[in-house]
Parts: sequence; structure tokens; C-alpha cells
Amino acid sequence: MTKIKNTSPTVPLLFLTVSPQILPSSGCIRAAAQINCSCEMEGNPSPAVEWQMDGRPVNDSDVFTIRHEPLNATGLVRSFITINSQGKDLSTLVCHSTNSVGSARLQFYVPSLETSVENQGLSFTQLMAVLLILMNTLTYVLAL
Repeated sequence: MTKIKNTSPTVPLLFLTVSPQILPSSGCIRAAAQINCSCEMEGNPSPAVEWQMDGRPVNDSDVFTIRHEPLNATGLVRSFITINSQGKDLSTLVCHSTNSVGSARLQFYVPSLETSVENQGLSFTQLMAVLLILMNTLTYVLAL
């Protein structure tokens, strides 16, 4: 804790230092072969952020687009990463936030496109076939 000079002789100002914390609003969404993740963090001093995959830092490239934006003057920061995944499983994507007081990490779970399709249950075609059978059965029963 550091005291800052104050013009008022009665109330001292304090400068609190706080290690980074990653907020629960952080997360990822998949849109076809593209994945968009955001990592929101706060700390004082304002934290720096690094994205990592497979334990290695990720930089802006054809596959990764990274953008950072401060949200206010009190150390709230949001970082975005867009990944052209092409079906790759990204279970090792990590947001790593640091400042002079400490650090925080959040590992994101982003299933591969194939995993997402497999876990959807009935396909649209299967669902339509079931509905058609139910409609035919209902029509037959009502006709009796």
C-alpha cells in the first residue's frame, strides 16, 4: 500500500494493489469453424494478458486475432481472441493475466467441431422423420 499526496489535510488517500482476478463473464462461443473467446479481468495495477495454447504464447497471425481493451481506469481489462479452428480441439486454450502483485489463469474448454456435432443427439433429418411418424399415427387414430 502506497500513500498518495492529498490536498485535503484530514483524509489520506490510499493506493491499493490487487492481484489479477479473472471474472466469471469470461468464456467462448463457437460459430462454425471460428471460435471467439473473451477474458475479462481486474486488478491494480491494471493486468497484462497473454493467451496460451499447449503451454505456448499465442500471437496475432492468420489463425489467431487478439485484441485488448481497458474497460475503465480502475484496472478492468477485456481481451478477445478469435481462432480459425478448422475442427481443432482447443481444450488447452488459457488466458493468463499478470501484474506486479500476482497472476491468474483460466483454461477454456472449447470442444472440436466434430465433438459438438456428435453431442447434439438427433439430427434434423432424424427429428423430422420422428415428427412425420407421429403425425401419421395421429392422423390414423383420428380417422378411426
